[in-house]
Amino acid sequence: MTFQDGYIRWIRQHIGHELIYLVYTSILVFNEAQELLVIERPDFSWLGVPGGALELGESISACAHREVLEETGVHAEITGFLGVFSHPQYELHYPNGDRVQPWTVGLVAKTTDQVGALDQKEITKASFRPIDEVYSQLFIQYQHMIDAYRSPRGYAIEEVFSLPTVQPYFPLLREKVGHAPLILPGTSMVVYDDKGYALAVRKKGTRRWRFPAGFSDIGESSSATAVREMKEETGLDIEPVDVIGIYSDPTVTQKKIPNGDQFQIVDYVLECQVIGGELRIDDNEIDGIQYMALDDLLAQPDNSTHFQRILLDVINRHNRPFIR
Repeated sequence: MTFQDGYIRWIRQHIGHELIYLVYTSILVFNEAQELLVIERPDFSWLGVPGGALELGESISACAHREVLEETGVHAEITGFLGVFSHPQYELHYPNGDRVQPWTVGLVAKTTDQVGALDQKEITKASFRPIDEVYSQLFIQYQHMIDAYRSPRGYAIEEVFSLPTVQPYFPLLREKVGHAPLILPGTSMVVYDDKGYALAVRKKGTRRWRFPAGFSDIGESSSATAVREMKEETGLDIEPVDVIGIYSDPTVTQKKIPNGDQFQIVDYVLECQVIGGELRIDDNEIDGIQYMALDDLLAQPDNSTHFQRILLDVINRHNRPFIR
């Protein structure tokens, strides 16, 4: 089986029914009457909204457009970001035995289309309905997306939550698939001092300064990933306070590292504040840590395109959240 058969089928061939992260996007699509596009699926009893799993070489935005059109025949225009919804309480158990902790990017979209041809393998019915009429019948993850949509900011940050036992995800997959490309979700954290300088770290063997960052582990929320990674890399205790954006453009997030591992990053960038801890270096990965002016970070000659894009958005953060 190849990637042309789809990322889910390929990875399941290697790992069976084990609990894994899959990066999804789910979209709240509204018509001109502000009714919500809802779907019914043969494998679950609750109502859902259009969405699906990210494929290799695809951005979150492209995935959203594809899934809405494939599932409901509707062309939709993305208008906003709702947050990342990855809490372990959303774990899915599919009838075939597959287990997934969905790492879902919530988006808002609008359309003037009527429901068209359905993907009859996955969808039994699709219709536009008033939110209040369907809210209680929706899967809890979608309820939380609606709550975020209705909130004053229009988007939400997950609570910091980890199960008692958190399972490292990246090593689990590498044991099964070797160096093959993987889609890996994670967070980057932007923390400022009282001068407005941002905390930066330098990974061993490199010259480039970057924001603290890391991949998500099974059993934790996206905010818990940020808290854990910041503690591991810098010794600081933080809490996420705002969103910079979500970054998934495969032209800049697909990477191959010297050992041969390939992956496509989906990077959730959070603004955080320090609430405790003491600044120190993680000797295993980091050999430098300091607060730096954003312009100095931007002026580094060997910045990756991905990091450069994040930096420009951090500088222009009054326009947040960004969907890249």
